[in-house]
Amino acid sequence: MSSLKVEMAKGLMWTAIGKYTGIVISIVVSMVLARLIAPEEFGIVAIAQVAIAFIGVISDMGIGAAIVQNQ
Repeated sequence: MSSLKVEMAKGLMWTAIGKYTGIVISIVVSMVLARLIAPEEFGIVAIAQVAIAFIGVISDMGIGAAIVQNQ
């Protein structure tokens, strides 16, 4: 049973690293863009980022459950 706990901890760690690395990279890219482009242009980029994130959430909704249940 202890090896199951170790494997679960490793899986949790890698999942967290994957998720939070993407968030950190996104924040760093936003900071760099904020310094390099004009505020008006950055506003347009920010709106596009929100739209892309929303579309990603909508497109991912239900895909994981469908994959798990598909035989």
